[in-house]
Amino acid sequence: MTVSAHVAALRDAVRSKREWPAIPELAIAEADAWRQRPTGEDWLVWRGRRTAARLRALPVDVSLRERIVGRPAAAAPTRELEERLTSAREALSAVPPFPGGDSGHFHPDYAKLFRVGIGGLIEEARARRESAGERAPFYDACELALLGLSDYVRAAASACERAAERSEAAFDGGAARLRAQAAMCGRLATEPPSTFHEALQLLFLTLVALWFGEDHGLTTPGRMDQTLRSFYEGDLAAGRITRQQALDLIADLYVQLNAICPPGLAISVWIDEEALPR
Repeated sequence: MTVSAHVAALRDAVRSKREWPAIPELAIAEADAWRQRPTGEDWLVWRGRRTAARLRALPVDVSLRERIVGRPAAAAPTRELEERLTSAREALSAVPPFPGGDSGHFHPDYAKLFRVGIGGLIEEARARRESAGERAPFYDACELALLGLSDYVRAAASACERAAERSEAAFDGGAARLRAQAAMCGRLATEPPSTFHEALQLLFLTLVALWFGEDHGLTTPGRMDQTLRSFYEGDLAAGRITRQQALDLIADLYVQLNAICPPGLAISVWIDEEALPR
């Protein structure tokens, strides 16, 4: 099988962009969060607040051809943003060095995320905090970061709605599809996925949050043959998807990831070909 025309067009559009500028809103939001830091705030809680602030400030770009949405919008900063960015850099120079720890190249627990959704993870963080004792700041930080992720997913939904309003008569029913994707993201802001498409969509938004919210560079989709298999087989059996549509969605995911991956880097995937259905 080969990918469909809409995926090829999306791929060619990404190839035409040689370099992605920085996203100044991230540093500005981080600096604002640092300035608002309460005296004596635990470092982990600060990191959770930082992640949430960055995700809430992250602009979203949506195009008509996308089936996997939520790509951060990168653009050269305006004069006003450049001035704010200069001030932000001065504020961030006071932030103590990062004490160390994981910074990427790990496999998130997608199976749990798909099972309980973002809302379920937030509820678990709150419940565990009640008896966490000295580990309470960790769960506070988890809740803050997850609330930021939930808001970013909602921002993707809103971006789809705005794009649909601009595109009523354009491109092969694009407006109707964007509204459906807006509804999908609205559900995924709290609920677990129930289809192959929804699982891929949540996976992408989670990777965006890890890359841009927490600086977990090159965290990957991982064992998609395992984490997505039940969604794929369930959709095939119910007639909700075809093999070609599933291939197109996976291709769309990787095009989107390469669109936001810095030049010179790559996104890995490992699949056991012997375990794939024939």
